[in-house]
Amino acid sequence: MNNSTVPPPAYSASDSKDGSDSVLPAFEPGPSASVLVDEKSYLTDTKGDNSTLSLLQGARASAEGVLPAPPFFDIGGQNVSGFGLVTSNEICAHLSFLGAFARLKASVKSQKGPDVRGSADELWAIYLARAVDRFAKWAERGVYHSRGEVRKMREEEVPPLDVLMAWHAYMLNPRVYYEDGIREKSRLSNIPAFPIRLVNLILDTNTLLPLNPSPERRSQFELATGEPWVAPLRTTLSDTTMVPCPRCEEKTMTEVCWVTDENTGFAQHGFKARCHVCMGVFDRHAMMVRGFCDDVIKARDGLQGKVGAPDLLIAGTLLDWRTGELDIVKAVRNNQVLLKEFLSPALIKFTRGDWLAGSFNYSIEQVETALRRGLVARGGQQQVTRILSYYRAPNYPFSIELCGAAS
Repeated sequence: MNNSTVPPPAYSASDSKDGSDSVLPAFEPGPSASVLVDEKSYLTDTKGDNSTLSLLQGARASAEGVLPAPPFFDIGGQNVSGFGLVTSNEICAHLSFLGAFARLKASVKSQKGPDVRGSADELWAIYLARAVDRFAKWAERGVYHSRGEVRKMREEEVPPLDVLMAWHAYMLNPRVYYEDGIREKSRLSNIPAFPIRLVNLILDTNTLLPLNPSPERRSQFELATGEPWVAPLRTTLSDTTMVPCPRCEEKTMTEVCWVTDENTGFAQHGFKARCHVCMGVFDRHAMMVRGFCDDVIKARDGLQGKVGAPDLLIAGTLLDWRTGELDIVKAVRNNQVLLKEFLSPALIKFTRGDWLAGSFNYSIEQVETALRRGLVARGGQQQVTRILSYYRAPNYPFSIELCGAAS
């Protein structure tokens, strides 16, 4: 596979003392180790030696409490000038976007009237759930995608503000974003940057309100997603969406309410629905189990066929946790350890995602137990929790629960 996605900056970490490869550690390790600066630079001769002179100047600056700025930074394997990292205009544009997101949130939470249901936080959670759903539709169908092509976003492709907010939250999780591109789960990997350069076409930077879009921009979004350009601030009992039933073999799309009086709507914590085809009742945990089991079937087939394709491996296992870089050899080994229980005779007979999920009674707790057996000697609980976190929104083209990330 020709993948031109640029990896995120490497994470610093010390090498393993025993030379062994630890498998699937915590999703994000703790803060990088601090760099110790030796304040005692012993210099013997400075004549005709520019490098020694630089060391001397650095030592003097250190003694005065001021360290000289490095002329270049190593980012993604490239030497980048400190002045090439970010410009003042880009900083102002980013702050404008953040201000616009904050103003949008305040508008949603400050709604008043007899028809307004729930607290301010509940109103925001419901709005955010619908914004993430709109983002998922746009990410799947609203952006031209060609494998191997890296390009800037065109003005007519820029979505509404609520969708930009969800996309921004996604990009703040660079490992997930990068790996989703490698696994071809996301179609956004060929766009390397958030459209900050187009801020003056998107926002009124004085009021932080979105500008009226061009007819081309509005129509492209609405035709691609089937959603109106302006997201409704208020959600009623009659508003619905479509979600896949995890109990059907073909995951029948089922119409569900966003909100209900019983708090079982898709935008509510107690989500629960019944499929009109199989008549099975399901919730988010059942959807999560089915999404994971579908990937287990693919990964298991890939391991048995000795195919190390990234899209055939479990989410969250492709990147080296120290460097953030793709390591297929280690990823295959990690999958073999992680799926040890799923390769057993008792489970290998289930060759469909719904069958495998049914063998666990669609219980996330039972899936966790099976995964821990494979990692019993490797600090399993933390690793299992991290891996399953990638499957909290299995019906969407990204491996992160964006409602929590954007809140």
